[in-house]
Amino acid sequence: MDSNKVSNRPSWEEFWFNLALFYSTRGTCDRLKAACLLVDKNNRLIGAGYNGSLPGHPHCDEVGHLMVDGHCLRTLHAEVNAIMHSVGDLEGATAYVLGTPCIDCVKKLLAKKIGKIVFTRDYDNKSRGGEYIFELAKLSGVEIYKSEIDFENVFQKNIGILKNPGGALFKEAPQAGYSTAPCQAVLASAANSAIRVQKMNPEAKLPSFAYEGDAGMDLFSCEDCKIEPLGKETIGTGLKIAVPAGFAGFVWDKSGLALNHSLTTLAGVLDSGYRGELKVILMNLGKEPYGVKKGQKIAQLVIKKIEKPEIIEDNLDETERGEKGFGSSGLI
Repeated sequence: MDSNKVSNRPSWEEFWFNLALFYSTRGTCDRLKAACLLVDKNNRLIGAGYNGSLPGHPHCDEVGHLMVDGHCLRTLHAEVNAIMHSVGDLEGATAYVLGTPCIDCVKKLLAKKIGKIVFTRDYDNKSRGGEYIFELAKLSGVEIYKSEIDFENVFQKNIGILKNPGGALFKEAPQAGYSTAPCQAVLASAANSAIRVQKMNPEAKLPSFAYEGDAGMDLFSCEDCKIEPLGKETIGTGLKIAVPAGFAGFVWDKSGLALNHSLTTLAGVLDSGYRGELKVILMNLGKEPYGVKKGQKIAQLVIKKIEKPEIIEDNLDETERGEKGFGSSGLI
């Protein structure tokens, strides 16, 4: 075997988190797709779980959430489901958590004498346990850390492996009735459609779609303000939003605010590399002041795939339209 050959095989951490991604698609909590895999010292899967309701109970994606103090009482966390459905002893095993384990789930894992906890999302506020989670793990002698894997690139890399694996088994598989297409579709969808949202203010409201089939998700104000006629205000949402690489977010008007109050948005491109607070510039084109209330809808965010073409300096070809600009096509 050529020792200089670069292997397409993912690391164990990449492998387990890719599998966790598939498990998360079974989750019925539409607030957060999470998963937990429990793996023993020999890298054997001994437990797995995702967010969902109790057996036989209605699911959140069917009847909505049962929210109290910012938490859904209907949902069993992925870590709890993984522990309940595990086989064998968990002592010394590793928990791979797609998301951030809450304080209660960390305590349950520690009580089962788990050896290591690896998660994918930063702890953004003290309501999730904050630094005390790390203190608990330290007292139990358990390693806990956020994975340094660039998951967007990892998922894209594995999509490439599935599309062009280069091995005889994959080349011959379609002839035997197998296809990698479902795997490609699930990986591509999960890697490209998820946006990560961090609350800067615990009272901030997460973006949400009002109806199935909506292109834009509603954005909510995190403050009260007044917009004078022909004036404009920059309104905070209290959120940081990470758009996936290859995509961008576009802030658009709310049709009701535009029609009834002459409010329009200005600027509003959210780049994938931006990590500051998402703010909305609202302008009042009407004749009356408008009061924005904290928690109300102020705009909508549309996520679109973008292309980044190469820029080439060159002479342009001639066209029928040429340099005809504004109004050149007429009104009728």
